[in-house]
Amino acid sequence: MTKETPISMTPVCAEQMRAELKELLYLKRSGIVRCVTDAVAEGDRSENAEHSYGKS
Repeated sequence: MTKETPISMTPVCAEQMRAELKELLYLKRSGIVRCVTDAVAEGDRSENAEHSYGKS
């Protein structure tokens, strides 16, 4: 069993992280899903650049 070190976070940092999460979930996610869907439609995902970029 590992002992975890507590991580301190300021209220400002917490709000910045919440804002980033909202941006990723509600603004950028649909674009990423579209990129990955296009890559799947093109065939072999393991060698497809669009798939690699869409996963990042």
